[in-house]
Amino acid sequence: MSSPNQSSESKLNRAIFFHKITAGHLHFFIYLIPLAVFIAVLNYYILTRYKNLVPTLLENILPAVFTFILMLVLTPLCIKVARHFRIQVNHKDHKKHYAPTPLLGGLAVYVSFVIVALFHQPWTPQMQAIVMASSIIAVMGTIDDIRPLSSIVRLLGQLIAAGIVMNAGLKITFMP
Repeated sequence: MSSPNQSSESKLNRAIFFHKITAGHLHFFIYLIPLAVFIAVLNYYILTRYKNLVPTLLENILPAVFTFILMLVLTPLCIKVARHFRIQVNHKDHKKHYAPTPLLGGLAVYVSFVIVALFHQPWTPQMQAIVMASSIIAVMGTIDDIRPLSSIVRLLGQLIAAGIVMNAGLKITFMP
């Protein structure tokens, strides 16, 4: 037979467990409600004030959302591949990481970008240059994750990528 102390301990443990579960969900809703209100107000403002820009916004937002979803799917795959092949930063080698941290995250970003660029953008010479330059940067980053490259090699690759983009006639015009 259980003693009264064990019964009260059991009730206390259940109460603590229930409190932890509900507190976690309450924090979620506390942050979610203001975010939902902000998005609703922003949506109303855009739809009433900038009706003519909505198709352009959707045209630009949908590829970004698709890229984000692809990155959410591909990042765990890249982490599994990195752990399988032991492409990671060990806590002994790097002061910022206390546990082995898998690398190759840039590969998920690159693959997501290229997939969306191939299907959602017109295939112009400028787009070809951007994809080619980003391919050079991605290959260098992946090689650097596997086996560290010297800073000279990385700088040379970045200069080649920048030269490809500049040769295609692309310029940054929004900065003086």
